[in-house]
Amino acid sequence: MSGPNGAGPSRTARSDQVQRRWRTQGIIVVVVVAVILLAIVITRSGDDGEQTSPTPSDSASPTVATERANLLALSVTGAPNALLATVGSVGGIPTAALVLPPEMTVTMPGSGEVTTEALQDLPGESMRVGVSNVDGALNEHYAAIELDRFGAIVDRLGGLSVDLEDAYTVGATLV
Repeated sequence: MSGPNGAGPSRTARSDQVQRRWRTQGIIVVVVVAVILLAIVITRSGDDGEQTSPTPSDSASPTVATERANLLALSVTGAPNALLATVGSVGGIPTAALVLPPEMTVTMPGSGEVTTEALQDLPGESMRVGVSNVDGALNEHYAAIELDRFGAIVDRLGGLSVDLEDAYTVGATLV
């Protein structure tokens, strides 16, 4: 596709491409969070210890975590835009994810400024440290996986059910 003067893709085509990228990333994030929640449920279902529910707090006072957060620096490669995120929870707070945008510039100790793609290419321990610096919280764990292998794990676990609030097109497929 080229623009009106034949000098490259039109603005509309570029805008559509960006929107497709964001939708794809959104779907990947939903899948990642769902798999992590499933893993937590499976892991906790084997525990014999009592599960304590969070106690209500005074709404006027700020919420402060009394436990250390259990955070994972996650890298999923092999997609048009690879995913780099922090996933985790603390106490009785539900699991959440923070996705680092592609092409974001971050400061990596000992390396200076790098993009999130370059950060993702580092060995696991270095990637974990870089993501921790961006978050401002210690990611104690890290995981790096390729998208096709991640898909195979999801398939082995029986797949995922995801309810999207809107229809999204991925390539020629309406999701």
